[in-house]
Amino acid sequence: MDRSNAVPTATEARTRLRIGTLASQGDFAAHAEMLGSLGADPVEVRTSDELEGLDGLVIPGGETAWNPRSAPTLRPAGRSWAPAPG
Repeated sequence: MDRSNAVPTATEARTRLRIGTLASQGDFAAHAEMLGSLGADPVEVRTSDELEGLDGLVIPGGETAWNPRSAPTLRPAGRSWAPAPG
């Protein structure tokens, strides 16, 4: 049975990774679409409140496009993030 377009069951929904995509630069919609196709629960992130409960964050754009000082409000309190360039 092809479940590629099926709504996830309650168990599947709890086990899917919630991955945010910084929605202020780059082609964030394409990144979110790809994450969804890989089985993740994509979340477009525009505010620091939207970081809550995420398992990871994709920052679209080339390495010259991102400067951590450009988004100081995206630092969640009490949460440590490790970069994973890709």
